[in-house]
Amino acid sequence: MSLNQLFNYYEDKSTGLGVMLLDVIEEKLSSLSKFPIRSKLNEQLMFLPLGKFPINIIYSYLLESKEVVIIDYFHTSQNPINN
Repeated sequence: MSLNQLFNYYEDKSTGLGVMLLDVIEEKLSSLSKFPIRSKLNEQLMFLPLGKFPINIIYSYLLESKEVVIIDYFHTSQNPINN
């Protein structure tokens, strides 16, 4: 899911919830800059659960450039086989 889709989904559920989601994502992304290597899905992809929301940030960490590349925001109610 795109970040925009997630924001709209939660904002439609309750005004302000989408903004709360963005705040949680910003907090988690900040933590990734300090500790980029987390739970691995495979050799190239890692995930970081948001905690307050049933969403995982799927990302890759490029060792040479020390960059975090966001691949997807995965809502845990989704079927990973279909995505």
